[in-house]
Amino acid sequence: MSPATLQENPTVETFFNVVETETLALFEHLSFEFLEEFDVFAPA
Repeated sequence: MSPATLQENPTVETFFNVVETETLALFEHLSFEFLEEFDVFAPA
């Protein structure tokens, strides 16, 4: 499946529209504590 095929898929387009508009709500429900293990995200 090529990227062009995905771009023309209405389900993929709908998904990205939701992600674009609901990003803050999405981050409120996800846990990113595992990122603290990486110095890039939580320098010592």
